[in-house]
Amino acid sequence: MSDRPAHDAGRHAWATLAIVAWVAGLHAVFLVLDARAVRDPGSLYRALPDLYFALGSPETWGAGMLSALTDTSGWWNLAVAAWLRLAGRSHDVVEWASWAAGLTLVGGVAWLARRLDGARAGTAAAALAAAIPALTLQARVPRVHVIETAALLLAVGVVHRDPKLQRVTTLVALGGLGAFLLNLRGTGVVWVVTLAAFVIWGARDRLARVGLVGLCWLLASLPPLWRLSDYVGGKVDAKARYIANQPSVLEDLVSTFEVGALALVVLGVGLALRRDGPGRRPLAWLLLSWSVVATAIFVTLRAGLTNYLPFVAGLAVVAGAGLARHRALIAITAALAIAQGVRWSPWGPAPDLDGFEALDRPDRPWEGWGTDDVQGLLDASCRSDDWHGCHVVVGEGLTRPGAHDPGQLALFLMAEDRVELRTVDDTPPAGWAQHGLDALVLFECGEASDAHYRRTPRARSTAAALIRSLRLVEIANAQVTPACSTHWYTPLGQLDAPVVFETRPLSADLLDALTADFAARNPEFASRPGTAPLYTEHNPLRADAPPGWR
Repeated sequence: MSDRPAHDAGRHAWATLAIVAWVAGLHAVFLVLDARAVRDPGSLYRALPDLYFALGSPETWGAGMLSALTDTSGWWNLAVAAWLRLAGRSHDVVEWASWAAGLTLVGGVAWLARRLDGARAGTAAAALAAAIPALTLQARVPRVHVIETAALLLAVGVVHRDPKLQRVTTLVALGGLGAFLLNLRGTGVVWVVTLAAFVIWGARDRLARVGLVGLCWLLASLPPLWRLSDYVGGKVDAKARYIANQPSVLEDLVSTFEVGALALVVLGVGLALRRDGPGRRPLAWLLLSWSVVATAIFVTLRAGLTNYLPFVAGLAVVAGAGLARHRALIAITAALAIAQGVRWSPWGPAPDLDGFEALDRPDRPWEGWGTDDVQGLLDASCRSDDWHGCHVVVGEGLTRPGAHDPGQLALFLMAEDRVELRTVDDTPPAGWAQHGLDALVLFECGEASDAHYRRTPRARSTAAALIRSLRLVEIANAQVTPACSTHWYTPLGQLDAPVVFETRPLSADLLDALTADFAARNPEFASRPGTAPLYTEHNPLRADAPPGWR
């Protein structure tokens, strides 16, 4: 009889590992089969090219290290840049870095639940995380929220393992993880404050050690605190656009968790709170406090719920502890995780999607329009292989529509240094005619593109003016999805014949008509003088080739 609890714990440990391996395997299959260019939806990798080139020449190492220490996400970008220096530039490095972060997130949820309430809780929490799309699918694209949440869970686990901060390794790991969170993203300040409260509670009789960690965090917080007002101001300014682009709160909640997993989260948290009561488990209350923090930020800024991923992970950990009280609930959660995994695999039922949703959704590999197509059209359009000798201008994006990153990351990973990428809002100082243009790339998705044009309402008309003034000719187009097409233009006479046509041409007059249609649907945004330039004071254009290039 005495061996039964140990046997049960061992069995659940293996079950937890199997669930994490299931998620890891599905992610790996997705990355191998997916043909899309890597996107950078949150500008996580904006500094990656500069750091990569800085590591390539001894004379720029110092500037690169300083930039990594102070710039947002600099530490992460420095690590990925070093990886790229060793492995060579490719999409695989960035994709597998996201895979590792996602695996750490799911494993971190399971680990914390096990620390909170034993092996059965670890199994239940791992299965629940595997069934929640916000925790599982987001790792298939480079999302800073996944990295942030994984690092935060690791930091909490370090504290919970040694709450008195007795080990030197605890001090080093905790100081490093907190500093990393502060460097990674503006919201890191908020999550580190909650972590600090947990640290102080556990080591309240060892304040000298708490002070060492606090000093490390204080120094690391200076650059992000300096930028915090700009970060919050930008989010507040975009609040009206966020509200227009986001679904209702209920729809957002359901899409974050999905109905089955959401029901299990509510049930599991209820069971955990009913059993423990307030104050019994500081870890549980820390994790639940993230929901309060996320709610406050959401009400203030109104960005989608998946921007505050720690609260989803915290609920999964606490719910796992509650569900672990009943074997049947563990089995139901595991069955849901398997069903969701099959659904999100290449062998699951194909979702009925059109528009750029079909290009953006990470629930199944995309084997259509991708980097090979873009590469071929660049080869056809570019006349120079010099650094930024090929001038390419985009509307919504180079490789996909509706992208915050119009294609910089994809071009960098493709080693397409010959391309100088601009948006239609990035007018050169000398004007377009003198600057020259080798290709204009537009996506057209009708109403599905409204979210993008709320940022820059006149972008279609600007593109139409470029077509007319520079005498651009459409040389190729492709029907990327049932509702989305891409169109490539070059100056008249640059190419002898069109490359390929799959759909009707997109003329300047049609672009003007689409601008009028957008204004009729979105009168509150149509008159705004909004633009979406790629290059700003904080993201300047690198005009000259870096030292050692080629």
